[in-house]
Amino acid sequence: MKDASLASVQHMTEIPDLVLNFVIPATNMAVRRMLHGLNLSLLANGLSDADMEHVEIVLAEVLNNVVEHAYADRQRGSIAMVTRLKPHKLEIELIDTGAPMPNDQLPSGTLSAHDTADDDLPEGGFGWHLIRALTDRLDYVREKGQNRLTLHIPRTVGGMC
Repeated sequence: MKDASLASVQHMTEIPDLVLNFVIPATNMAVRRMLHGLNLSLLANGLSDADMEHVEIVLAEVLNNVVEHAYADRQRGSIAMVTRLKPHKLEIELIDTGAPMPNDQLPSGTLSAHDTADDDLPEGGFGWHLIRALTDRLDYVREKGQNRLTLHIPRTVGGMC
């Protein structure tokens, strides 16, 4: 009997995941506003400043790519985002109806050769390297005219690891 009551107490004290939903127009200004709102919500719910920095870098890179590339040839579009704050990670699903990823695959994020002079470095191409470095897992699928990207960002500081 003692074990059953202990299990019931443990179940009662589990904190449910925080879930945040956003749907925004695919514009740079809407991305900035959404990131600001997400930042406030996650910090208010226990995400550390250091972990929030990782989230901001990853989402800024991904969302700006959606705006600049997936919707490059379209006048209008939207981005839906579902964010789940879990004890050990942040899970973020992004959905858009823009153009698919090239070859229906995520970019590798491979950096160019290190022997390149600073003045000769490309202006872009570092985003997917950062995204891959700051996430534990990335899943991408193109289904029914939608891109679905799921990001798993570990909580390394202040999380319950």
